[in-house]
Amino acid sequence: MKNNISPDGSISELMELLRGKENDLDAIIPIAREHAPLNVKIALLGLSCEKRIYNPHWIGCPPSVFLSYKWNGPESRDYVALVHDYLVSKGYKVYFDRNELNEEADGYTEVPAYIAHVADFQYYALILTEKTADYITGRKGKTSWIFDEYQQAVKLVNLGRQILVPVLVEENGVTDFFTKDRTIDLTKDIYDFSPLDNLFYPVNFKLSEEARQVYNDFLDSCDVLIYKRQWNQLNEWFNQGIMFKNFPDYQFRKLIYSICTKNEEGYNFSSKYVADFIPFTQISRLLKSYADLYQIKELLDMLI
Repeated sequence: MKNNISPDGSISELMELLRGKENDLDAIIPIAREHAPLNVKIALLGLSCEKRIYNPHWIGCPPSVFLSYKWNGPESRDYVALVHDYLVSKGYKVYFDRNELNEEADGYTEVPAYIAHVADFQYYALILTEKTADYITGRKGKTSWIFDEYQQAVKLVNLGRQILVPVLVEENGVTDFFTKDRTIDLTKDIYDFSPLDNLFYPVNFKLSEEARQVYNDFLDSCDVLIYKRQWNQLNEWFNQGIMFKNFPDYQFRKLIYSICTKNEEGYNFSSKYVADFIPFTQISRLLKSYADLYQIKELLDMLI
């Protein structure tokens, strides 16, 4: 039976058609045959990202990095593996396709699910080569998965949810937007990663998987209390979770609490603490994103 959408199918129409079938290849393949396969893949990516875009844990423990690059043979992957190892040595959780995907990964289910993880990370590190620049801008009339991956990251950056880190490793990797002065320029020595240290400070806090689940549950409860404007209960909850006070997501919520309750002392402490983990210009965007998501009028009024 034919679907009641145009042969090409708009992305939004295809997303609705595919909703609930994201992991069902038997359902996906006929739709891909009837409509443009690339559009179906993009629609599936959109559905995967929908589920993650409102992840409430903003910074993470430890902070995390999504490594993005245009695969160009084994050498490119070997180089990005060195960047991965450097950031891991600094204490970061780093998402790298070599560790997460095999080369035969299914383009309808596995690859969109992988790209959707962009929304889970504080940093999106874009390794800029000539080929990367070509594909994210379409300047030679070609695109690939990195284009869609990059577009998802841009949405998150514009929401204040993510920090974009362009890392220039080839002279021809610059674009109209990513000029040399807007990137971390490694072109003089692509194996000298020390310029990354200006942003990626050493991270020394970690949690076991068991403790991380407790921490995530604690943060979820904070978010519920913030959403309900239950400030007294939230303050009591902070005291119960005092063992997490040195973690940035705890202090980020304390910052929101301090703003909404006009607690100047708490605001001064938490804002300075959070600033050690988030660039200053990002904090206001992150607060606005949180305020929009949970419709916190007190926070929105302060940010106007």
